[in-house]
Amino acid sequence: MSELIINDRGDTKFVPTSVRDRFREEPPEFTPTTPRDTLKPWEAHLEEQSRRAEFRAELDPSDDEVFIHTPTDRVQLLYMQGDLHFGHDGLDWDRINQNTHLLLGGSDRRALFLGDMVDNLFFNKDEDSANVTEQITALNSWLNDMRDQEAILAMISGNHDQFLRKTSGMGIELAMDLADGKVPYLRNGGFVNWKVGDQIYKIYVKHKTRYNSDLNPHHTNHRLYWMEAQNADIVATGHQHSLTVEHWAIKQHDEARDVYFAKTGCMKEADSYRDANGFIPRWQNDGVCYCFSPVKHEVWQVVGMEKGCRLQQMLQWEQENNEEIPAKQFVEELSRL
Repeated sequence: MSELIINDRGDTKFVPTSVRDRFREEPPEFTPTTPRDTLKPWEAHLEEQSRRAEFRAELDPSDDEVFIHTPTDRVQLLYMQGDLHFGHDGLDWDRINQNTHLLLGGSDRRALFLGDMVDNLFFNKDEDSANVTEQITALNSWLNDMRDQEAILAMISGNHDQFLRKTSGMGIELAMDLADGKVPYLRNGGFVNWKVGDQIYKIYVKHKTRYNSDLNPHHTNHRLYWMEAQNADIVATGHQHSLTVEHWAIKQHDEARDVYFAKTGCMKEADSYRDANGFIPRWQNDGVCYCFSPVKHEVWQVVGMEKGCRLQQMLQWEQENNEEIPAKQFVEELSRL
């Protein structure tokens, strides 16, 4: 016999062993042959919820880590952009149009989107938004052009996308039909392992995390690196609507390795969210570009799609002509433009 406390005064009651053990037993397994009219209402409810969970799991195309291989001998460019907020009436459409044409203008260029693709149901929360149908239609049209040319490396989800999923039942993965496998999808972020030629680059991406600081835009990324991604070459996050980059040479196991950090900005020209939260307003409406060597483990980082394309051309010329021009000089000159 054992005692069970039944109130805050310390009263107890005896619990027979047979009763206690009965609640430790595994619940009976229900099979399709079990007549539903023999189930108690709560048993039928749990069975139905279990069936729905299994069905959702079968349809879910998201991963925590993806592996992508691009056989090539050419320098690859990766354009990272978060927080597009399709549907917001303050979007920088000229910049989006320019960057899209640059991205699709070369076969060695790809994009990685870091969430908040749509503005969803926050009608007039800060500024005006298009309705959800218009947002999804515009986003599909835009992304499908890039998907058809295999220009999207991967996508992750943001808090606005998640809100859309919770309220309408339609996530970005359903709206974009990402289940076909053409676009790797990491709903909650994670590692994108990209093998470029003979080199493997580890890119760790999240939309947002609890590691945050309004005063230091890269505090989020630093904490992510040390807590979750110490083998990453790049750590990138969005959400803060700030566009800024950083580069560290981190010494581990008596060896220094380059690690690049990025906040991927936003595509709003007018952004009361950014201004109210004190985030950095400069150079917000663009993205971060990385160039990857297929023959040596080297990464180069610049802000802006146009600068990224120039850098890629310079690095490709250097590789083809076997010239040794310091890549650091490229980056410094482009950063001053």
